Amino acid sequence: MILAVADCAEGKGQPPIELEYAWQGVEHPGSLPNAGGLRDQPVSLMTRMRVALNVYQAIKSYMESDMSVEWTRKNHKEYEIFVWVAKLRAKKKAHEESVKNAVVI
Repeated sequence: MILAVADCAEGKGQPPIELEYAWQGVEHPGSLPNAGGLRDQPVSLMTRMRVALNVYQAIKSYMESDMSVEWTRKNHKEYEIFVWVAKLRAKKKAHEESVKNAVVI
């Protein structure tokens, strides 16, 4: 989900459902999957929505910035998220390469 959110923030993919729900919940609290609004949603869904929104906002902020040291200092938390996503992408790529190069016996 996190990489899908990052891709969406960069304009490379569709938003995952958790991000869609987060946007809906902010704009229209009654439009979430369970009746009643935010407090009637499962905690796990709310956590995924918050993570999705944080990742989306951090990546968008970084992409729209001048990507300077100054921005990094002023937006330390967002930059940490950006670096975390970059590490996740590197791990995914390494895993995909190892699977691709695996010898089947």
